[in-house]
Amino acid sequence: MLPESERRELLRQGRAVLLSLGEGRLAREYSRLAETTTSRDELAELLLTCIVSRRVR
Repeated sequence: MLPESERRELLRQGRAVLLSLGEGRLAREYSRLAETTTSRDELAELLLTCIVSRRVR
């Protein structure tokens, strides 16, 4: 289980990655889904899933 401050920081960083890719919709989805994650590995897996699911422009 992650400390809340670390979870918030990882969430912020994940959102920043998605936003830097121009994926505001996925950043919002990532934030919503990340509310139920409890580990660093789950957050990393969720971020990778979001990145892979990007629409190719």
